[in-house]
Amino acid sequence: MPRKEKKPPEIAKSAGLSEVYVTSACLGENALSQEESNRIADFLETPREVAEALTVYAVKGEAASTVPKEPLAYRFQEIIYVYGSTTKEFIEEKFGPGS
Repeated sequence: MPRKEKKPPEIAKSAGLSEVYVTSACLGENALSQEESNRIADFLETPREVAEALTVYAVKGEAASTVPKEPLAYRFQEIIYVYGSTTKEFIEEKFGPGS
């Protein structure tokens, strides 16, 4: 029997977390607690190695060639590095791939 496709809102609900946070953790941009990652792995019926991978501390902004010294500019850049891929995934999930 084929597996049912599980959407991000369902995955997030299984962990009791927001859709944005769970998506960012799945993309390696944030880390989950062991309990949260176990709930997701159980829901997705994946091996424990997947749960372990979701608990690894994310290195944020490692691709930055320069880091702004002005605090507000730094925070905006951090938002892009931490949630840029997550935002892209949401847009493509809800509206289709962009050009």
